[in-house]
Amino acid sequence: MLLRDEWYTPDETFSDLSARYGPFDLDVAASALNAKCARYMTVEDNALTKPWFGVVWCNPPYRRLIDWVRKARAEVEDGNAERVVMLLPSHTATEWFHLALEYGAVEFLKGKLKFGGSRGVPFTGSVVVIFGSLQ
Repeated sequence: MLLRDEWYTPDETFSDLSARYGPFDLDVAASALNAKCARYMTVEDNALTKPWFGVVWCNPPYRRLIDWVRKARAEVEDGNAERVVMLLPSHTATEWFHLALEYGAVEFLKGKLKFGGSRGVPFTGSVVVIFGSLQ
């Protein structure tokens, strides 16, 4: 069952971002149904409490985004992850967005994504935030 804040990354979007910023080693906010990488962490694994590694993909649940943005930044700054690429809603007035803008590269996506497992489209656009090296 899809929870309200679970929005599965569209395959086309993931393929595009993987070509530009991947390949990805770890998906830190996944389930067996929607994982984008062979190695992934589920809600039961609680990725916010575990170390990340390599090039990380993250389309986190949208409730507690500040925690995910802080974790992504810390994992890169601590040298655990080489790069973290996050797919997030375009909520520019939030604390987490300004933290992401200060420490990461932000790319606005055109239009609204059609997320898997959902009906319709979200009420806002999306951004990609990259912490760490862009190459």
